[in-house]
Amino acid sequence: MPRGLSRNEFLELQDREATSEQRERQVKKEIRERHPNGEILDSSLGYSNNQRFMGHHILPQNEYRQFKDFRENIIMLTPDQHFAFAHNQGTQAIDVNYQIHCLINKLTSIEDSVNNRDGFYSTKCFVDMLNTIYGTNLDINTSIESLRNFLTSKLS
Repeated sequence: MPRGLSRNEFLELQDREATSEQRERQVKKEIRERHPNGEILDSSLGYSNNQRFMGHHILPQNEYRQFKDFRENIIMLTPDQHFAFAHNQGTQAIDVNYQIHCLINKLTSIEDSVNNRDGFYSTKCFVDMLNTIYGTNLDINTSIESLRNFLTSKLS
């Protein structure tokens, strides 16, 4: 038990973390069901057919815990995409350009959800993520196309 926490505070913290872990697993399952063939289908970005997919946190969960279980922050990648592209220097480091490609492809998934009016993804949550990682103040009503242009301008 960490110093400075009562037993009840510690147990409450464990319950919250367990609930968050359950929510994250559920979100990954929902996204896997929605995108059974992955979300980045470009072979130049590591896609290949007939592979299993894994949920990847676009914004690293150790740095952005508040987005850990957001549907907008989890993208389905093949193991090759995950380890050779997203984390090409080991799982503690991310490739910033590939992160942007992940964000752009997730934005396409969000656009489909908005156009279908199914409520699966939230543009507001996505804009919150962008504002957090880029230190910007994008409006939640920014158009999908403007968001795509914003992200594309970040590619090096």
